[in-house]
Amino acid sequence: MDKERHTIDKLYLDTATLAWNGNPVDGINSIKSFLLDRLPKTSHYVNSLDSQPVADYAVGGQTTILVQVEHHPSRI
Repeated sequence: MDKERHTIDKLYLDTATLAWNGNPVDGINSIKSFLLDRLPKTSHYVNSLDSQPVADYAVGGQTTILVQVEHHPSRI
């Protein structure tokens, strides 16, 4: 997300929906445009990782990755 944001279309299906602060962004072209044009440039570091299973009935049995980010501003 920091330096390779333009390659984000490799992460999502064409029919994906991104939820941003509770607002849906539908389709890979809209998601890519949203991430490239509407979000400020960022700089992150990872200090811990965690994962949780997502019930099949909630995602139609498809492989799903839930990502939750806590943002701490830093200098770019």
